[in-house]
Amino acid sequence: MTPQIASWLSRIVAPIAGIGGLLYYVSAITTDSLAEFFGVGLAAFGVLAALSATCFTQASALKTDEEARAASFAGEKFLHASILLTQALIVRCGESLIPQSIRTHAVVDMVCMLAFLPLYLATASYAAYSFVHGMEELNALLWRRWLGRLEVAKPSPGSDD
Repeated sequence: MTPQIASWLSRIVAPIAGIGGLLYYVSAITTDSLAEFFGVGLAAFGVLAALSATCFTQASALKTDEEARAASFAGEKFLHASILLTQALIVRCGESLIPQSIRTHAVVDMVCMLAFLPLYLATASYAAYSFVHGMEELNALLWRRWLGRLEVAKPSPGSDD
């Protein structure tokens, strides 16, 4: 596989991963119990926080300001996404505080669901949006650097290598 095809494929995967993660997260937050969802919510936070930390660390080691800004931008987007997913988790915890004895009536349960569902969707959707933009920026930076190194490593025409 040529580097250009690999670059193109990796740029396709990020939006698909963001949308797939969003669908799974929203499905889990709306259907699973708080105990079941809590692990998913913390895992998503941990992955995004680790990506953010990696980007911020990488930014300080990059040689040009343009590359450092791109890595910092991606880190900020990942950090923002992790904070948004944590906010969705907090809202889910708030919903679980409503006593089940109150939610036994269908109308009350529907009102609760209609009150919390837009909050889940808004925070998780914007988290996915931030993730995709951060991943696009990071992907572009890494592929640009890698393809640049390949160009430098190519033997020049007419050389014996």
